Amino acid sequence: MKVKNYIFICLFFIVSNFAFAQEAVLCPLQNHHVKIESTADIPTVIDNMDGTITLTHQDQNITDIFADYVIYDFYQSFPNTNPDGELIKYYTIVHGNRTLINELYDYAYPDVYSMEPYPNTSISPGLINLLDNKTYKLIKYCTESTEGGLPCPEGEQNVPVGF
Repeated sequence: MKVKNYIFICLFFIVSNFAFAQEAVLCPLQNHHVKIESTADIPTVIDNMDGTITLTHQDQNITDIFADYVIYDFYQSFPNTNPDGELIKYYTIVHGNRTLINELYDYAYPDVYSMEPYPNTSISPGLINLLDNKTYKLIKYCTESTEGGLPCPEGEQNVPVGF
């Protein structure tokens, strides 16, 4: 009886560790630069003590947008630059969902936050049907992606053995 329990516990740990390891690879955090013209528009950062933060803004609509997403960090991107220069106005939002940036782009006033939205590209239903319910073996990945989908520029890596 003890051997069965031991085997069950070992299998449980192996499966759970594999699942958690995949989450970091498949769902990376995203960093996005936002230009904030006025210091009055810099949100207040509250540490939630769980690896996430809460951002509050003087405009309740912007605070509501922040509240709908998990945000991991918010900081000044170039703190050591010239105080009168443009780079001092850039901040980095670390998050896990690109919809946050698209909502800020759509609903925040451009004079409050200047940013580039993430492109939304529709996926062909034919491609989904081609990939659906099939298994593929990943043997290489690109560490430096190009926007045009061009071949990887000297950044192609082999997937580690046992991945």
